[in-house]
Amino acid sequence: MENVNQFTLAKLWEVLKKYLLWIILAAVLVGCVAAIFGQVFVDDQYTCRLEYLLKDLTDMSSVELSNMSTYVDDAIRKLSSTPVVKQIVQDANIQYKRIQEEKYNNPNASELPVSAMKSALKITANTSESGFYVTVTYTDPVAAYAMVRTYGDKMDELIENYRLKEMQIIEEPEGVPLIPSNKNRALKIGLIAAAVSAVLAYAVFLIHDSFDVTIRSEQDLKKFIDLPLLGMIPQYSGEVESGEKIMNKSHGDKDKRQSKSQ
Repeated sequence: MENVNQFTLAKLWEVLKKYLLWIILAAVLVGCVAAIFGQVFVDDQYTCRLEYLLKDLTDMSSVELSNMSTYVDDAIRKLSSTPVVKQIVQDANIQYKRIQEEKYNNPNASELPVSAMKSALKITANTSESGFYVTVTYTDPVAAYAMVRTYGDKMDELIENYRLKEMQIIEEPEGVPLIPSNKNRALKIGLIAAAVSAVLAYAVFLIHDSFDVTIRSEQDLKKFIDLPLLGMIPQYSGEVESGEKIMNKSHGDKDKRQSKSQ
């Protein structure tokens, strides 16, 4: 007897072929809805970044080089702290927009957006751990640009380690970004939602088909019994006739054939 609940490759392929149209339909519908949602309800995001890197590593001792990653991590922790972010926001003169106050009914809209800018800020070490990136992604491109430029202007003032003061900015934004960094968000959200919905739909159909014990064909019957199949009785939807009537009809057909042959 075959284990009907076993997920073999043949079973997986059989279910995929059987419900492929429904899986595609579910993916298309969910993907379109998600894409519309992403385009309408997800705000534009603008990204600015600068890279702060050591000028020269040749004059550093082996001990200082080995501790460079520690220096950088300490600097990142300080630059990401709430007091430093608040100082940067004040110096950059970043304020909440009036439209945000009206749209979100934010009771703290008149205050400096420290928490919002801290969430928008990301400071990470570069691959060599001899410097770091300051990245700000925010809905207001002017605020994102001002935040990054202020970090660059005050970097030496904020960093305490003397070795890190020898760093320099090797990359910074030239101006306020005009193109959203998430301009393709509708497509990305739609594709992700479509892929997830297709997988979930396939999983649902697979589970349903695996626990469906309805016998619809000879192949389905062989899955449940390990006995030879001698014959099948077809389903008859017409009027049920008695055995005598069937015999009389059979004899009548026989007499007609004999008369035709004579």
